Amino acid sequence: MQQKNNEIINFNTKPSVLSFASVVGKKESGGPLGELFDITSKDSLFGQDSFEKAESMLQKIAVVE
Repeated sequence: MQQKNNEIINFNTKPSVLSFASVVGKKESGGPLGELFDITSKDSLFGQDSFEKAESMLQKIAVVE
């Protein structure tokens, strides 16, 4: 991997997706597609005290779990 500047990264090989997961909160899990998500939370804030922290936690869960 080569970094040309602070905005552009050139990879030696093409990146690919190895896996994926969907993590959602209370509202999404209660909707018509609720049972199709990989991980759902009964708490819309994922145990955090702000929406921004909840978004960060949601992304961490998707990557780690």
